[in-house]
Amino acid sequence: MERSWIETQRSIQIGDINGINMITHNISRDTARKWNTPLDPDKHCWISIGEPSTPTFKINCNVSNPILNSVNHLKIDFWDITTPTENQYGNGEMVYPATEEDARKIVEFLHENKGKVVINQCRAGISRSGAISRFCHEYLGYEWDKDSIKRAVPNDHIFWLLVKAHNVPKPTKIIDKRRITL
Repeated sequence: MERSWIETQRSIQIGDINGINMITHNISRDTARKWNTPLDPDKHCWISIGEPSTPTFKINCNVSNPILNSVNHLKIDFWDITTPTENQYGNGEMVYPATEEDARKIVEFLHENKGKVVINQCRAGISRSGAISRFCHEYLGYEWDKDSIKRAVPNDHIFWLLVKAHNVPKPTKIIDKRRITL
């Protein structure tokens, strides 16, 4: 059974799963807008992903929430797509996926906030934020919140851009003369 958004806030506020403080969560824009549980700037950080405006479509999807804005945060805009495509309005205007520069900014932000609970927020809390949570889990050693991982369908394009920007191989361990990925 999934937790309510209030239970999710409580688990993020505590920032501890079985004694592990480095936790990553992916949440929806709706959850971020309703956020009302205080966070500790020394223990939490937040990445807010919106969609960029286009010449014919002005949009502001970033969440402005005083509680979330009270912690170190990165607001960034890119579409949840893997290749350039025509926008959904059929007017011939192109929209573009995340870039290597977007990934570099995210990885730098994560390194600057190493050890903090990472709250990743995008429109649905599934794909773009899921890619960041997957990256944090697989490459930075973060525990991935069990409810977040259940709803995540990480965008592979974003995930591999993050891996490339990180430029460090996945941690491995040698067991019985065989190298395994952790």
